[in-house]
Amino acid sequence: MLNAFRSQARKELTGNASDGTPVAVMGSSRMLPFVPIPREDLHLPPEAVLLLEKTETHRESLIFADEVDLVALLLGAMLLDTVNLDPNAGRATPRDVDIDHRLLEIMGQSPSIEYNELVRARTSVDGLTNDQLL
Repeated sequence: MLNAFRSQARKELTGNASDGTPVAVMGSSRMLPFVPIPREDLHLPPEAVLLLEKTETHRESLIFADEVDLVALLLGAMLLDTVNLDPNAGRATPRDVDIDHRLLEIMGQSPSIEYNELVRARTSVDGLTNDQLL
């Protein structure tokens, strides 16, 4: 019974990933297995290695902090959520604006350029199948 559960969980975690990369599913969202440290700093104790093996999670499928631009991801999510911090949209809080300014200082990019790119990508249907469009 445990093996059947693991098999079903593995199917759920890989979603439609053709390469078997684990993708956790929460509602309609998908998440990748992110480890908030540089890959070279990962020194797993034997029990952690065992847990990865038992859950069929390959170290290569983990995404580490030095492999992704977290600031850009945070900024992009915030801009989409707050409609580019537009006060007329009523979505942005003063805290959002403060965090946005801090992220922009780190990135050195204009929020309108980033936001416009995100909106174009969000509304693009390129590469989607008929089923995905429905």
